[in-house]
Amino acid sequence: MSSSSREAHRYAQGRIRTIEVEKIYPGFAIVLVDEKFRARLEPSMYNGPREYIKKGKVFRARTTITKINGITYISILDVLGEES
Repeated sequence: MSSSSREAHRYAQGRIRTIEVEKIYPGFAIVLVDEKFRARLEPSMYNGPREYIKKGKVFRARTTITKINGITYISILDVLGEES
């Protein structure tokens, strides 16, 4: 077996979306996703710089959306940058 056939190929997960932080609560935040719907962002589901998690911040990120027991959660896999 050649070494190239044993290599693992990595594919970027998620979709690029615009995120706006609307409200910060103890232990989570509510964000507006693509100006269409709101989602709950848990600290364990955020991989990015802390300075983006402030009320009113707007940024682009690679994300996945999950709905659990009627609550929409967002997982931010990678922050791409701040929106102007």
